[in-house]
Amino acid sequence: MFGATGFVGRLCAAYLAAHAPPEVRIAVAGRSRDKLAAVAAELGREVGIIVADTGDDAALARMAASTRVVLTTVGPYVRYGEPVVRACVEQGADYLDLTGEPAFVDRIIALHDEAARARGVLVLPCCGFDSIPTDLGVLWTTRALPRDRPLTIAGYLEGRGKFSGGTLASALGVLTSPPPPRKPRSESGAGRKRPAIHYQRELGRWGLPLPTIDPVIARARPGCAATTGPSSATRTTSRCRGSTTSAWRSRASGRWSARPRSARCGACSPA
Repeated sequence: MFGATGFVGRLCAAYLAAHAPPEVRIAVAGRSRDKLAAVAAELGREVGIIVADTGDDAALARMAASTRVVLTTVGPYVRYGEPVVRACVEQGADYLDLTGEPAFVDRIIALHDEAARARGVLVLPCCGFDSIPTDLGVLWTTRALPRDRPLTIAGYLEGRGKFSGGTLASALGVLTSPPPPRKPRSESGAGRKRPAIHYQRELGRWGLPLPTIDPVIARARPGCAATTGPSSATRTTSRCRGSTTSAWRSRASGRWSARPRSARCGACSPA
């Protein structure tokens, strides 16, 4: 668990310690041995301690070589994530993170996709708030509706809370970074313009669009075309304040729709 002394990393380490089977070896990793020792003392089971820093390639290589899976919460990922991915690919360790930064995901695909495939290494970004609720919401909706019709899915999420320091830094980086070059879009509806601030009558809420990677992740799910039908598009259209609930609305010709029950979720926590 790399980044175990941070806010989200400490939560992840505690969850792993409480739920991982006894035979699974766990280690906490980060820059400060003293802080890591303090975290390890709170976990209630034996865990290893690994000192590593994103600016020390040799330390990252030793960390990746000592395990089968590296989970990292060290962000902003566009600034600190790529050396960790590189170390994992080179040492044969699978990689998971909680990023929601499109530029970072584009970068690691460009730099490491070929090598990761050749070595059989799994590189799985966006395994937290971005983009588990969206991906599972799309999967639930497409399974509940006919598969032989074009489908558009618009996702709405309400939340209450505050950003951790790392999440805030990542969000500011996404909002202030220049947009990437536009890619040609072949998917029907994929280039649909996001709505501006608007009132969603079915939910009785105002909606605010966010620059999120969620639609890309949902469309990239293996088997997505077979699951959603001949022509489909996905949009995460807004995020509003209020109680923590989620709702999904799907539309196609014939004006049918489906929506799962509202469910609570832990923002920025691993699924």
